[in-house]
Amino acid sequence: VSGLPVVDVDDRLVGIITESDLLLKGQYAPTPRDTETPGIFAPKHGGVTEAYRKAQAETVEQAMTKKVLWFEEDSLVSDIARAMVERAVNRVPILRGGVVVGIVSRMDIIRSLAAEVNGGDACGAEKSQPKVLKI
Repeated sequence: VSGLPVVDVDDRLVGIITESDLLLKGQYAPTPRDTETPGIFAPKHGGVTEAYRKAQAETVEQAMTKKVLWFEEDSLVSDIARAMVERAVNRVPILRGGVVVGIVSRMDIIRSLAAEVNGGDACGAEKSQPKVLKI
């Protein structure tokens, strides 16, 4: 497991905590003041501030990503895959009526595509065997 949705007492999505969020803990991250250089070297989209916050985090609430990409459970796999690529995320919480009911990972997308190509069999075991290159 490399990431989990964070929910409130009503199971409503409030964030997501990922392996990369936790790996920042205790690491050096420049403070926003360290990077106040105007021009082309100025930080974009608050990335420095976000990295600094996560490096200093003591709680899940402090370390989690609060701006979360999510989809309703009746969303198309292709729409989820496109958004994951465009936003460079590895997992997406799935909601039903605002409540988290699951999570879709990149591996889930790959399995779905493999099953589609292989007529319902995600592994395609009977259609092809892995090839090993011997040197």
